[in-house]
Amino acid sequence: MRRWSSAGLCLLLSACSSGLEEHEALWRDKGPSSYQYTHGAGGFSLHVVLRVTVQSGTVSNTTALSSAGFPGPYRGWTMEELFQDIRERLDEDACKTTARYDESLGYPVSVYSNCGEEGDGWTVTDFAPGPG
Repeated sequence: MRRWSSAGLCLLLSACSSGLEEHEALWRDKGPSSYQYTHGAGGFSLHVVLRVTVQSGTVSNTTALSSAGFPGPYRGWTMEELFQDIRERLDEDACKTTARYDESLGYPVSVYSNCGEEGDGWTVTDFAPGPG
């Protein structure tokens, strides 16, 4: 018989607080102020992929790796802004939102909201702490 962890069950049911507060506190405590990551966003399939550089808590550079024809310019987000996006999605009563987080630093690695015909979300990959 398979046993589910409480975190796994929360993600499956999307009935818990998503761990947002706990992971955000972990990020504030252990996360670097300078870092890079790849951000993919879109609906059913990813439409825009960006490489985001954050230095001293501020986005310093955003490079479009793939735009699927969507016009720029593009703006990247700090992890704090991504946490805020998750918070706003969780506040939407009509949407089922699932978020996942990095367990060592707490930063969000993905969010998906199913709010109608086509859901949307984003992913964070290739995270790397940076100097500064």
